[in-house]
Amino acid sequence: MGFIAIGAKPMIIASFTYAKPSGLRTVHDQIVHRLRCRGYTIVSHYGDVSMPGIDVHGFRHIEAKNIVGFTTWHLGNLSTAALAISPLPFLWIPFVEGIPIVTDLAREAINSKHVIVAPTNYVKTMLEKVGIRVRKVVPPYIDVRLAVPDPILVRMVRSYFRDCRAVLSYVAAYYPRKAIDRVLEAVDRAAELYGTELGFILLTNRAPSYRPKNVRLWLDTSLGSAGDATIASYIAASDVYIHLSFSEGLGIPMIIAQYLGKPLVIPNAEPFTEVCRGVCITVDIEKVTYEEWIGEELVENKVWSLDHAAQRIIEAIELAPTVDKDEVRRRAQIKYMNIVNIDVIDRILKEMK
Repeated sequence: MGFIAIGAKPMIIASFTYAKPSGLRTVHDQIVHRLRCRGYTIVSHYGDVSMPGIDVHGFRHIEAKNIVGFTTWHLGNLSTAALAISPLPFLWIPFVEGIPIVTDLAREAINSKHVIVAPTNYVKTMLEKVGIRVRKVVPPYIDVRLAVPDPILVRMVRSYFRDCRAVLSYVAAYYPRKAIDRVLEAVDRAAELYGTELGFILLTNRAPSYRPKNVRLWLDTSLGSAGDATIASYIAASDVYIHLSFSEGLGIPMIIAQYLGKPLVIPNAEPFTEVCRGVCITVDIEKVTYEEWIGEELVENKVWSLDHAAQRIIEAIELAPTVDKDEVRRRAQIKYMNIVNIDVIDRILKEMK
């Protein structure tokens, strides 16, 4: 398991990430928990305004030379500037959905002092485009216990859709790059082509603009506060999980859906095809556009074909009853619930010390 030997000085990890629930927070908490189980002392900090390396909330009394930092974070001007002035060397797992915007000074500081580990090959490619050196690609450790649904909620949702031919689900925040209105339109078009009403579960943070005509919608706008069981329940209550966002750095709901044995409808692009280890129904990309996100990165939007998406959704519905759910779960767990991923993080941290 890689436990620290008896008599060895325990390592202290200064742990930073977002305070709000997010994919970054999930990855961070999973890794930090596993490191704590191996004998690391974790000084945790979740602050909305704090950045990696800033000396706040209990770090003043600890000498920087005795600490290695660890963070999962978006990469861009703000976070790289904070790391550039950090007194600590950091093992950093950055998430980007396109090309990060970094200064020459920040790039030099990161490459000379910190260790970068990419969660996907796509992220590695985006980082290397701007001259950020990546030590290794390490898939995040995601425990299957995050995919335990609430049976009462599952029954309630399934009852709501009892007259629908099939039920689909999507979990995403309402940002342009998550393409929620376009996804709804694609499902609506699929229902029209199919000649039957489809059910659609949408867990997001605000009501969409598009109003479907052929789809029975279960809308939950509590994404910001929804727990793991709620996310797992909505996906478990569906027959097919759709993750047709325009961009992702990872996409944890895709992993949870595979733990629940669901086929995925995804864009035919990275990192979607890299993350999907089970049954993947891919949608053709019409064009790629770039959108600047608050000066942090040029988000790479893979805009998929609406007509092709509708056709592929129908194919996924027809395929769903034949899917070997146990095999889908097994493949996903081999990659994402693999203790070897934690061994690599453990080894890199010890090298940094």
